[in-house]
Amino acid sequence: MDQPDSSLQAGLTAKVQSDLMGRRCSLIDLKGHCDMIIPKCHKVLQDLKRQCGLVAHRFKGLFDTMGLNLDQ
Repeated sequence: MDQPDSSLQAGLTAKVQSDLMGRRCSLIDLKGHCDMIIPKCHKVLQDLKRQCGLVAHRFKGLFDTMGLNLDQ
């Protein structure tokens, strides 16, 4: 009766080790994927900030010509 338990435990141990290796590989892949995505997101955010600045500048100019002061 001792034999089936030990083979079951060995099978479970092998499965857990296999799952952990799979997850480790997935995490390494995920980190590589994030390392590629983060600079792209950073560039998009920089572009958005620049475009928002241009739009805000245009609105400020529009309000200034209408006699409204946004700096108050």
